[in-house]
Amino acid sequence: MSTYHRKAWVREFVIGPAIALSLAACGLVDLRPVIMTVTPGTADAVLGARDAGLSVSFSAEPVRLDAERAFSVRSAVGTIEGIYSWEGHAFSWVPILPWDPGVRYRLEISEPIPMLDGREAHPDFVVPFYCLRSSGRPVLDSFSPVDGATVGVPVSGESMLELRFSESMDASSVRDALSLRPSASFCVSWNAEGTVAIVVPDGRLLPCTVYRWSLDASARAADGSPLSRSETAAFVTDLDVIPPRVARVYPAVLSDGTWLEAASSLYELDSGHSIAVLFSEAVDAASVRAGIQVGPDVAGRVAVVSQRMAIFTPDSGWKPEAELELFVSADVEDVSGLGMSDEYRLVFTPVVPFLRIVEVAASVGESTGDTGGTSIMAVTVGTEPDGVLGLTLVFSAPFGACAKVGAVDMISLATFFPGSLDAPGLRSAAWFSDDTLVMTWEGLRKSTAVSTNYYELTVDGGPWGITSESGRYLREDAAIYIEAKE
Repeated sequence: MSTYHRKAWVREFVIGPAIALSLAACGLVDLRPVIMTVTPGTADAVLGARDAGLSVSFSAEPVRLDAERAFSVRSAVGTIEGIYSWEGHAFSWVPILPWDPGVRYRLEISEPIPMLDGREAHPDFVVPFYCLRSSGRPVLDSFSPVDGATVGVPVSGESMLELRFSESMDASSVRDALSLRPSASFCVSWNAEGTVAIVVPDGRLLPCTVYRWSLDASARAADGSPLSRSETAAFVTDLDVIPPRVARVYPAVLSDGTWLEAASSLYELDSGHSIAVLFSEAVDAASVRAGIQVGPDVAGRVAVVSQRMAIFTPDSGWKPEAELELFVSADVEDVSGLGMSDEYRLVFTPVVPFLRIVEVAASVGESTGDTGGTSIMAVTVGTEPDGVLGLTLVFSAPFGACAKVGAVDMISLATFFPGSLDAPGLRSAAWFSDDTLVMTWEGLRKSTAVSTNYYELTVDGGPWGITSESGRYLREDAAIYIEAKE
């Protein structure tokens, strides 16, 4: 807390002769004057800090409550609240809220203050003072567009308002003090000197609309001095003549309620991705939901997640290596009813691969990755009468709970040669992990010296065959010929 000790700043109040004679007439023997000193003590003094305190001292011990009642600090807006701190015959006073630079304050002590020894002081102090500066407070010198002007329809990245101040300003206080009606989100940038604020909308403003902006006096200069007065003005946007367009499309994923960019283009679209369609301006939600399609015949849903963005999500995942086309109708409209000038089309192929059977294994050394039916896997079969064979199938993609149940029905083991062999029966099926299935059959027969027994393992492929959690399926049916060893 800054305190000024210059002699010129000290103002004293002494009880005059008339009061002394009156006290003597009452039989009081103590005729000493009560001397008071206040800091600051000269008119229009300038405090050196926003948290600087004031002080009052007495030559005798005053009744503290009366002294505090007689003391006040005021400004044009009213009484300033503060905290008293006593030490002996003196107290210091600090404002609860920091002083506002450039504002004229008044220290006042004008009521009688009794002393504990029976004397009484009758001060009459009115001391005006400032904090940090006594010069004028910051003002808004000019703004553009002028009040009532007609302007184009500013879009994201284009200035809608420029404010010029008389001095360097505190950016955050200006942003907090600035408002726009109808409401629209915006950001504020500044020149190097901090005197010019450029207000830019986050999105496109509405056409044919009166926008009124207000700058509250709570905006402050760099040193904390508040704006000298509030400001308000309005501008009118023109009729919209620029049609909306598709600005960008890209793969997106939903994470913690927010759609994030997953890749830069649809040529990198993968399993689990949706398609984000970003428009050049705010668009009508109903026209967007009706105007976005993916073909051929990809069922899905369109969600409008912001004024400019829509998300297309397929109902059952993207088909592996299928050529698709994104279509956005020219009937999509902006919020003013202006439609797109042209439809939008983009042909792309997702990078979603077909599902593969990585390996089929019976036991150590008895495995194959050839599922095209061109090789034979020799396996060891359990002895009769059970004739048990366990096979482990490892896939290239994970399966969810529902996909796991359906997958078992798509896998079969049948006799191949000789035809007189009894058909094996499925004993059990269990998923070791999301991509690994263990299946056990019984009723198989080992080969003999006179007959080699063959079985065929078949896994249904294609769109209606075995399908992973992400919608990936085998390009075609997979077949593995199995020879039962002797």
